[in-house]
Amino acid sequence: PGNAPPHKPYARLKKQIVMIRKLISATMLALSVITVSADNDGKVESINQAEFSEKIFDYSTREKPVIKSERPAVIDFWAPWCGPCRRLAPVMDSLAVRYKGKVDFYKINIDNNEAIARQLRVSSIPLVLFVPVDGNDVQGMMGVYPTDAYVDVVDEYLLGMPSKSR
Repeated sequence: PGNAPPHKPYARLKKQIVMIRKLISATMLALSVITVSADNDGKVESINQAEFSEKIFDYSTREKPVIKSERPAVIDFWAPWCGPCRRLAPVMDSLAVRYKGKVDFYKINIDNNEAIARQLRVSSIPLVLFVPVDGNDVQGMMGVYPTDAYVDVVDEYLLGMPSKSR
């Protein structure tokens, strides 16, 4: 070691760094694939007010909303500072998986989307809206309830079938 050229230890270190970078790149690629497949596997989609108007209904009109979605939708109005909202998030995630392909689930951060919160008169959060596609009125639940309460509304109001939770 005493008579080895000084660049040899650095060459080995450089090879290790290159291998670590390759490992990190492969890991990041794998994570992005997992994330993409999870997004298509019954997840709650975070949307903004423009996407709400595009996917659900134009909230800026005073007329009865014309639903644009092909499937019923559940929209969770929330904020990061709201404790009850954070408790509701896993419930919405589990419902999104349960109703995959039957009901679309969205969440809207009211801190970042004040115009829609003001226009829809969201005065307290969490507020969950249930948007049917059959022309019935949009319904809402304010606060946090047991999972079965949301299941009942989705089954009976959005899907028109007897609730499985009873």
